[in-house]
Parts: sequence; structure tokens; C-alpha cells
Amino acid sequence: MIFLATAVCFLFTFANVSCQGRTVASFTGIQLAFGTTVRNADMWGNPQAHKMSAEPLATLAFIVAVAGIAPGFLRAMRFTSALGVIGAFLLFLLKSQLDRDAATQSQGLFEITPGFGWAVAILLFLIAAVASGVIHFHEKQRREVDARRRIPDKIPDMT
Repeated sequence: MIFLATAVCFLFTFANVSCQGRTVASFTGIQLAFGTTVRNADMWGNPQAHKMSAEPLATLAFIVAVAGIAPGFLRAMRFTSALGVIGAFLLFLLKSQLDRDAATQSQGLFEITPGFGWAVAILLFLIAAVASGVIHFHEKQRREVDARRRIPDKIPDMT
């Protein structure tokens, strides 16, 4: 269920673009993952459309969120834990990439701030990683205890 909630976070704002403290654009995780068309006006007020291509890191993070849904239900905890770590790592890399792109393309005029969806998605990825790891650890311990209970300490004397 955590990965499903993480995938839903991609519907919310992942990045806010601001110029001199004023937000000029906001992008959802879906827009970053699959690309979008940005409409704005030029300096004379004429509307223009710019195609924004997909960010590969956002696409991979979304794929990880969707891919984590099935193992979560199948109780494949080791795999689920790894997906949580990978997803969080990809979103941190995405933020870094967006910052770098904004700095180079705008000569430092644009600033990228993370949105609500990005923050909650990272939090959910990390919760999935930790929770899956803890569950895997406890299940492993339980199996070891059960195995010890089945092996007798002594062989019973049959005489």
C-alpha cells in the first residue's frame, strides 16, 4: 500500500520554479516523468508553447513506485526494501539534476524548490524501505526460532 500511495504522490507538485522569489511554474511528478507542454507568454504577451521532455530520473522513480506495488502484496520484503531505497535515491538525484539544469540554463535566475508530492514521495519510499527491512528481519528471526523448536536437544531414549 505504501508504494501505491507513493505513486499517487506523482499527481502532486514535485517542483516549483521561481524567479526572484516569485513562483513562475509548478510541475507534478507525472509531468516530470512523462514530459509536458509549458505555455507562457513572451515579452510582448504573445502566448508560446514549449515542449518539456521527460526527466529520466523522474520516470525511473515512478516506475520503481509502480513496480513496488506487487512485491508489497507478495511479501517479498527484501526486494521491497531495495525498491524503497532506490526510489528515494532517484528522487534525491532528480532534485539535484533539476537544480543543476536550472542554474545552467537560466544563469542562476531560476530556483527550484521541491513540492509537496516530492517530499511525501521520498518519505514514503524511505518508510517502505525501513518497514520492509524490519519485517524481513523479524520474519527471519521467527523462522530461526521455529526451526530450533523442531530440532530436539536430545534424542529420546527408546529403551
